[in-house]
Amino acid sequence: MQTLVRAFDNKSPAVDQALSTLNLSQLSGLAREYEAPRLARYINRSLQRIGVLTWQEIPDDPKAMGAYVHFEHPLGAITLEPVATDEGVVWQFSPETLQNIRAVYAALDNMPPSALKYVQPQVESLYFRTRDAVRGYLPTLVKRAGPMEIWQWLGLGLVLFLAFGIGKLVNMSFYALVIGRFLPSADHTSLTRFFFLWSFRLMVLGVLLRASDHVLAYPDLVQVVIAAISWSCVILSGMMLVLLAIGLIVERMKSAGIAGENHFTLISFIAGIIRIVVIVSAVLLLADVLQVPYQSVLAGLGLGGLAVALAAQSTLQNFISGITLYFDKPIAVGDYCKFGDKTGTIEFIGLRSTRIRTLDRTVLTIPNSEFSNMQIENYAKRDSIFLNSVLKLRYETTPDQLRFVLVELRKLLLGHPKVASDPLRVRFDGFGSHSLDISIFAYVMSSDYTEYVAIREDIYLRVLQLIEASGTKLAVPAVVHYNTRDHMPDKAIGQESEAHVQEWREEGRLPFPDFTWQEKAALRESLDYPPEGSVEYAKVKHN
Repeated sequence: MQTLVRAFDNKSPAVDQALSTLNLSQLSGLAREYEAPRLARYINRSLQRIGVLTWQEIPDDPKAMGAYVHFEHPLGAITLEPVATDEGVVWQFSPETLQNIRAVYAALDNMPPSALKYVQPQVESLYFRTRDAVRGYLPTLVKRAGPMEIWQWLGLGLVLFLAFGIGKLVNMSFYALVIGRFLPSADHTSLTRFFFLWSFRLMVLGVLLRASDHVLAYPDLVQVVIAAISWSCVILSGMMLVLLAIGLIVERMKSAGIAGENHFTLISFIAGIIRIVVIVSAVLLLADVLQVPYQSVLAGLGLGGLAVALAAQSTLQNFISGITLYFDKPIAVGDYCKFGDKTGTIEFIGLRSTRIRTLDRTVLTIPNSEFSNMQIENYAKRDSIFLNSVLKLRYETTPDQLRFVLVELRKLLLGHPKVASDPLRVRFDGFGSHSLDISIFAYVMSSDYTEYVAIREDIYLRVLQLIEASGTKLAVPAVVHYNTRDHMPDKAIGQESEAHVQEWREEGRLPFPDFTWQEKAALRESLDYPPEGSVEYAKVKHN
């Protein structure tokens, strides 16, 4: 008793010293942190109202085993009893004293002022100062109504009212300062606003309930409920705010185009994992606050997770393969690829499967574990497109005509601005069953297949003009039977092309096996493409 009284004699009360005199075994762990210091003050203020303590009248035999009743009242008694601890037997105020001390103090609080003439002024807590002020202004408010006094009930109602109002103000400020600046209105629907509003209201309610305990000093029975509600509000609102923030960030990244469609799937998956972690953490925190045993549940979940992992082995393989596709990046959404015996455009890369739009406009879905093991040929990654063709001339073509065609073909490809100069080959390749074969090996400088087809068409049309100018013709399969008279090659034109070759031979300019580097440089991009007279030609010349 002396320890408790002296703990409050100083301007800075020794709360820990006072708590050592209380038997808190019957006090709930959730409320012990807040309720125990107030119970110590209740006992101290009750002792002050009982009268001046005479230490000689209080037994001090450490070996005494019986309880000492210092004060009795119809509403309860102030009793000390010996308690066995690790440090030996100590005397503490009994759990019954702690249970009834509020009612005893309320009865003693109505004693005549003359009974307080020996009470020394002390620094009181905010709760007792508030209660004394309420009692001085309107004494009827300190009457008990159930587990609390009337003024405490009114204060609790005020807290609830303020929580809803302040929560709405905080929500409006948050939208004005944060959401409105960084997110367009289309990204936060009325449902999102609703959840934000109630999240802030719950957060403010939890904080105010927790803070109001310093003023209202809820008793143990109410303290347990208030503490559980306040922490639950804070945890649930925090969880909702984090989930809403994650959703808004992901939507912002999608609407602003910060992440491509390929990466957006991975971002959505990571956001989903974070959501699960947040929800599980919130549930565990709630279980801890509400003192719900969850250790055995976690152990069961661990064993269950192992069983699920074994059962979902193929799903895990698809998931790991999906992650590999994301980080290895052999393909991307929009790429045109060949895989196995199929070709198509990649439409979606998920964590379980990949979807491909085939040339038949059907959607082919392939599990990632299977897709990642395929040999994938990505046409979208090429920097140029291979042009490989065989030109078949008639057997009536003379050697010099053939030389003329080879030279002009090389000039054509070297001069074309859309054909790479190296590697480039145009060679007489051999004797076919019904033709003299010329192989063309070149690269068109375009990665777009549609553009490549247009360039190839232009080259082929020029080749036809070139063959006609040489005086020869394309070969016709020998197995074909004609009912009409065959048109033989024009001898005059053929003789002209032969004369060109003879001239090159006499002047020592016969470009075989190849052109000189000076001739190649002079021929480079000497042709017009797009061809003169076309719509695109005018645009190019204008630019």
